[in-house]
Amino acid sequence: MEKSFSYRFENILDIKEKLENERKNQLGKAVQRLEAAESKLHQWIERKYQAEEDWNDQARDVRKIQFFQQAEHSFEYFERMIQRAKEEIEEREKEVTEARNKLMKAKKDTKIFEKIKEKDYESHRIVEQRKESELIDQIVTHQSSRK
Repeated sequence: MEKSFSYRFENILDIKEKLENERKNQLGKAVQRLEAAESKLHQWIERKYQAEEDWNDQARDVRKIQFFQQAEHSFEYFERMIQRAKEEIEEREKEVTEARNKLMKAKKDTKIFEKIKEKDYESHRIVEQRKESELIDQIVTHQSSRK
Protein backbone atom coordinates (compact mmCIF):
# COMPACT_ATOMS: atom_id res chain seq x y z
CA MET A 1 0.00 0.00 0.00
CA GLU A 2 2.83 2.33 0.84
CA LYS A 3 4.04 4.50 -2.00
CA SER A 4 7.76 4.64 -2.58
CA PHE A 5 9.53 7.37 -0.71
CA SER A 6 11.30 10.01 -2.77
CA TYR A 7 13.70 12.28 -0.90
CA ARG A 8 13.62 15.82 -2.23
CA PHE A 9 17.31 16.47 -1.54
CA GLU A 10 18.66 13.10 -2.74
CA ASN A 11 20.95 14.71 -5.33
CA ILE A 12 22.38 17.10 -2.77
CA LEU A 13 22.90 14.26 -0.30
CA ASP A 14 24.74 12.26 -2.98
CA ILE A 15 26.98 15.24 -3.68
CA LYS A 16 27.66 15.72 0.04
CA GLU A 17 28.55 12.03 0.41
CA LYS A 18 30.91 12.22 -2.56
CA LEU A 19 32.52 15.33 -1.10
CA GLU A 20 32.91 13.58 2.24
CA ASN A 21 34.61 10.61 0.55
CA GLU A 22 36.88 13.00 -1.35
CA ARG A 23 37.81 14.71 1.92
CA LYS A 24 38.59 11.31 3.47
CA ASN A 25 40.93 10.57 0.58
CA GLN A 26 42.59 13.97 0.93
CA LEU A 27 43.11 13.37 4.64
CA GLY A 28 44.61 9.97 3.93
CA LYS A 29 47.03 11.44 1.41
CA ALA A 30 47.98 14.26 3.79
CA VAL A 31 48.69 11.73 6.54
CA GLN A 32 50.83 9.71 4.14
CA ARG A 33 52.83 12.82 3.22
CA LEU A 34 53.29 13.60 6.92
CA GLU A 35 54.50 10.08 7.61
CA ALA A 36 56.92 10.31 4.66
CA ALA A 37 58.29 13.61 6.00
CA GLU A 38 58.71 12.09 9.47
CA SER A 39 60.49 9.11 7.94
CA LYS A 40 62.81 11.45 6.06
CA LEU A 41 63.59 13.29 9.30
CA HIS A 42 64.45 10.04 11.04
CA GLN A 43 66.69 9.06 8.13
CA TRP A 44 68.58 12.37 8.32
CA ILE A 45 68.97 12.03 12.07
CA GLU A 46 70.27 8.49 11.61
CA ARG A 47 72.67 9.60 8.87
CA LYS A 48 73.97 12.40 11.11
CA TYR A 49 74.39 9.99 13.99
CA GLN A 50 76.25 7.56 11.74
CA ALA A 51 78.48 10.37 10.43
CA GLU A 52 79.28 11.42 13.99
CA GLU A 53 80.19 7.84 14.86
CA ASP A 54 82.41 7.60 11.78
CA TRP A 55 83.98 10.95 12.58
CA ASN A 56 84.71 9.89 16.16
CA ASP A 57 86.37 6.70 14.93
CA GLN A 58 88.48 8.52 12.35
CA ALA A 59 89.27 11.58 14.48
CA ARG A 60 91.42 9.53 16.85
CA ASP A 61 93.86 8.73 14.07
CA VAL A 62 93.74 11.90 11.97
CA ARG A 63 95.27 15.22 12.96
CA LYS A 64 94.75 17.19 9.74
CA ILE A 65 92.76 20.39 9.91
CA GLN A 66 91.21 19.64 6.52
CA PHE A 67 89.55 16.54 7.95
CA PHE A 68 88.00 18.56 10.78
CA GLN A 69 86.78 21.26 8.40
CA GLN A 70 85.20 18.67 6.14
CA ALA A 71 83.52 17.05 9.14
CA GLU A 72 82.23 20.43 10.29
CA HIS A 73 80.73 21.10 6.86
CA SER A 74 79.13 17.67 6.86
CA PHE A 75 77.57 18.24 10.26
CA GLU A 76 76.28 21.66 9.20
CA TYR A 77 74.77 20.04 6.11
CA PHE A 78 73.05 17.38 8.23
CA GLU A 79 71.73 20.05 10.59
CA ARG A 80 70.30 22.04 7.65
CA MET A 81 68.67 18.94 6.22
CA ILE A 82 67.22 18.01 9.61
CA GLN A 83 65.88 21.55 10.00
CA ARG A 84 64.30 21.39 6.53
CA ALA A 85 62.75 18.04 7.37
CA LYS A 86 61.30 19.52 10.59
CA GLU A 87 59.87 22.45 8.63
CA GLU A 88 58.36 20.05 6.13
CA ILE A 89 56.78 18.10 8.98
CA GLU A 90 55.23 21.32 10.30
CA GLU A 91 53.78 22.03 6.86
CA ARG A 92 52.44 18.49 6.55
CA GLU A 93 50.90 18.70 10.04
CA LYS A 94 49.11 21.88 8.95
CA GLU A 95 47.88 20.09 5.83
CA VAL A 96 46.60 17.19 7.95
CA THR A 97 44.83 19.57 10.32
CA GLU A 98 43.25 21.43 7.42
CA ALA A 99 42.20 18.18 5.76
CA ARG A 100 40.70 16.96 9.06
CA ASN A 101 38.74 20.18 9.46
CA LYS A 102 37.41 19.93 5.90
CA LEU A 103 36.43 16.31 6.51
CA MET A 104 34.62 17.22 9.72
CA LYS A 105 32.70 19.95 7.90
CA ALA A 106 31.81 17.57 5.05
CA LYS A 107 30.61 14.96 7.56
CA LYS A 108 28.56 17.59 9.34
CA ASP A 109 26.94 18.68 6.06
CA THR A 110 26.20 15.08 5.13
CA LYS A 111 24.68 14.40 8.56
CA ILE A 112 22.40 17.41 8.21
CA PHE A 113 20.92 16.09 4.97
CA GLU A 114 20.70 12.56 6.37
CA LYS A 115 18.71 13.86 9.35
CA ILE A 116 16.40 15.78 7.01
CA LYS A 117 15.94 12.60 5.00
CA GLU A 118 15.09 10.63 8.15
CA LYS A 119 12.54 13.25 9.23
CA ASP A 120 11.02 13.40 5.75
CA TYR A 121 10.78 9.61 5.63
CA GLU A 122 9.12 9.50 9.05
CA SER A 123 6.62 12.16 7.95
CA HIS A 124 5.99 10.20 4.75
CA ARG A 125 5.46 7.01 6.73
CA ILE A 126 2.96 8.69 9.07
CA VAL A 127 1.01 10.17 6.14
CA GLU A 128 0.91 6.77 4.44
CA GLN A 129 -0.28 5.10 7.65
CA ARG A 130 -3.08 7.65 7.98
CA LYS A 131 -4.14 7.10 4.38
CA GLU A 132 -4.11 3.36 4.89
CA SER A 133 -6.10 3.71 8.09
CA GLU A 134 -8.66 5.94 6.35
CA LEU A 135 -8.95 3.47 3.49
CA ILE A 136 -9.52 0.61 5.91
CA ASP A 137 -12.16 2.69 7.73
CA GLN A 138 -13.88 3.40 4.40
CA ILE A 139 -13.86 -0.26 3.46
CA VAL A 140 -15.24 -1.27 6.84
CA THR A 141 -17.86 1.47 6.69
CA HIS A 142 -18.81 0.47 3.16
CA GLN A 143 -19.10 -3.19 4.10
CA SER A 144 -21.13 -2.47 7.21
CA SER A 145 -23.45 -0.20 5.27
CA ARG A 146 -24.10 -2.98 2.70
CA LYS A 147 -25.40 -5.31 5.36
